[in-house]
Amino acid sequence: MVIKADGYKIIQGQEYLAQYQATANVIKTFCKNCGSSLATIYPLRDNLLGLPIAGCEGEFDQYQEFHIFTGSKAKWWKITDSFPQYETMPDDKQIVHCINAD
Repeated sequence: MVIKADGYKIIQGQEYLAQYQATANVIKTFCKNCGSSLATIYPLRDNLLGLPIAGCEGEFDQYQEFHIFTGSKAKWWKITDSFPQYETMPDDKQIVHCINAD
């Protein structure tokens, strides 16, 4: 999920974080112990942060627009809402990295 960075706080385990420059516009953060992917930093996208949902805890406001990579989802997983579905990355990659909620 993509969130506003000013609403995100690491509460413990900073000493286990490592980063690498994946592309000119993307910095990936991961756990030095297990290799789990954590935050994705977008230096040119002011105040945006990419997070794997499974790494978050607590309450947060949800705002969903679509499903991506549905072509590789588990066969038994049924998507039951009416949001658009993309089997792969959408052709318009800008829609993946936007936040429309205030």
